[in-house]
Amino acid sequence: MKLKSLLLFGGMLAVTSAQATLTVTERTLNLPDPASTAVTIDGNTVQYLYNVGTKSYFLGGNDWGTRASVSTSEGFKVKVQSTGDNTVAIIDYVKNKWQKTFAADADGIWVDNDNGANCDSWVITPGDGNNFTISNTAFDGSFLGALTGSDTRLYLRASDTENFQYTWYAVSETEYAANVEERRPVVAIYNASVPLWRALVEADALGVPGIDAYETIYGNEASTVEELNAALEGVKDAIK
Repeated sequence: MKLKSLLLFGGMLAVTSAQATLTVTERTLNLPDPASTAVTIDGNTVQYLYNVGTKSYFLGGNDWGTRASVSTSEGFKVKVQSTGDNTVAIIDYVKNKWQKTFAADADGIWVDNDNGANCDSWVITPGDGNNFTISNTAFDGSFLGALTGSDTRLYLRASDTENFQYTWYAVSETEYAANVEERRPVVAIYNASVPLWRALVEADALGVPGIDAYETIYGNEASTVEELNAALEGVKDAIK
């Protein structure tokens, strides 16, 4: 075996061996769910729509800020109004006025219909507890939902679509405000943990000694943002 190959093989073994020494595992973002309430269909009650599978709130975002989407940090105020024959209008507060959510097509759901030119006729079907699904009268066999991952847009898809989350429940204004505040420190701590984890993995792969204390800080669920940031600087210094 050539010397270059031997050195490369030896380096790979060293990295593999070093990586096995980390005693902590990568954190996941565990967001608290808001308490659910039964959806109110009276055209007056302000509520929020919560997508169970993505732990996210309904709002307008992405394209022009009016593409029906979901967010883990905020949601749009919504009213649900009966339009007869078991259909409803989903009316959201966007750009300082109440407008209807509509489907231009299965891939284009929008929150700013104020002229009735598109299909804004929805059906809410009750599920377990306060859960429900949302479908559109123009798209049989499809439900309103989000795909797990980085794409936060909403789509109309069949229920068996892979990674498609289409179960919803309503959240009261009071509970929404409490949940958003409860989530802020959780997200802040998680965001601070991400670069520390990457630095620990890098240090471990390089065989950098003396990072045990920083691992402990990372693995401690009670560590603060300040402690995580300080640990990150410590790992960076150790790598230098």
